[in-house]
Amino acid sequence: MRKRQRSVQTPFDAVYRSHKTEKKEF
Repeated sequence: MRKRQRSVQTPFDAVYRSHKTEKKEF
C-alpha cells in the first residue's frame, strides 16, 4: 500500500501521520 497519495484522504492518513514516526511503512 502506498501512502504517497495526498490527493486522497483516507482514515489511514490520520493514523499514518500519528504513527509516521513509529511506522514508516504503514
